[in-house]
Amino acid sequence: MTVEDLQKNIIKEFGSDVTQKNYLKKADRGLWNSEKILIAKFFKPKSTLLDIGCGTGRTTIPTYNLGYKVLGIDLVPEMIANAKKIVQEKNLAISYAIGDATKLKYSDNSFDNAIFSTNGFGQIPSKQKRQKAIDEIYRVIKPGGYFILAAHVRVKRDFSFFWFKNFLKFYILKPLGIKIKEVDFGDYIFTRHIDGVALKQTQFMHIANKATVIKQIKQAGFNIIFAKRENEISNIDIHDQDNVYNHPPVFFVCQK
Repeated sequence: MTVEDLQKNIIKEFGSDVTQKNYLKKADRGLWNSEKILIAKFFKPKSTLLDIGCGTGRTTIPTYNLGYKVLGIDLVPEMIANAKKIVQEKNLAISYAIGDATKLKYSDNSFDNAIFSTNGFGQIPSKQKRQKAIDEIYRVIKPGGYFILAAHVRVKRDFSFFWFKNFLKFYILKPLGIKIKEVDFGDYIFTRHIDGVALKQTQFMHIANKATVIKQIKQAGFNIIFAKRENEISNIDIHDQDNVYNHPPVFFVCQK
């Protein structure tokens, strides 16, 4: 499967009726406690904020309510359409736009800060495109600004059938010329279920190597303030959402 095919499937899956129904519920969940802590610590009050992979507004609405001048962007048109409906119903003056993190349509140094939450980074297919996204985020943030990135990363001590299959595909089947759907080692392609309903399109998630993410962040030009798992930031409201093994995502706090 090509990177383009993977991205098309991602857009179809997240734009499907059953997924949108689920994300409409998520819009009112608000910030995770870990996000509240990091935003309060690193983002200056009333500063401008680019919310990347905003979905239907789970992080956009509460940051707006906190006084930030926030713009939410998402690659999936249905996400933005529903996000706009929600703020219209709530009478909130929040701006949303369809946007690709790897091709941001904004000038250099446009925003004070940026956030890429809920592991949207891991749903960008290919290491090259993930690097491009970080490069673009660096470009549009003002000098001294902060970028908060949430991503699933591997756990060294963990061994599961998933990693055995990944190893088999990349280091045995692929060298033999057998085509595989995955692009990078750590890619996870699976059938997702929401409320007991199997989605028609497969779901894609990349479980990153932490050292690789750190290298990509530094390559873009960012300084890394810290990289900690969610449960190291707060022991309240912990999220285990990686669908492979239950480990909270890592938050990378970066400064330009």
